[in-house]
Amino acid sequence: MEEVEFLSAVNLVIRNLKTKQINLSYSITGSSVFAILGIRPWDTVKDIDIILYNPTKETLSLLDSISTITSNNNYPTKSLISINYINNSNKPIKIDFFISDPDLESIPKIFYKEHPIIKIPEILKAKKSYNRDKDKLDIMNIVKFFLNSI
Repeated sequence: MEEVEFLSAVNLVIRNLKTKQINLSYSITGSSVFAILGIRPWDTVKDIDIILYNPTKETLSLLDSISTITSNNNYPTKSLISINYINNSNKPIKIDFFISDPDLESIPKIFYKEHPIIKIPEILKAKKSYNRDKDKLDIMNIVKFFLNSI
């Protein structure tokens, strides 16, 4: 995925969700944050991960109606809604929405363009809790990146 594809998808999806929930609260997380911060190349980003905090029934209904799956056991404490966004070049981009408790909304964030993104320590904490091989590899690559930049 390229940065321009990422921004186009996020802007459109968030704008559409805001038609159902004016005070939509969300954060971008996952591998796209590493690309945003220059830790990994954009072409290694395979999907977009967005956390929705306390979404309304209308927001969830909209996502459910276009969802490709409604739950995923790989993420033990979070419900997941996954959609395929089709970009201008007819290429599908998978977007995963994690439905979160409002208490996680207060985690400090930084901003990329107008979009809030989760800070790296929180992403690493989540990846560690999933205990999947791909997340362990991500953690090792992040640590290696920071060690090499010293």
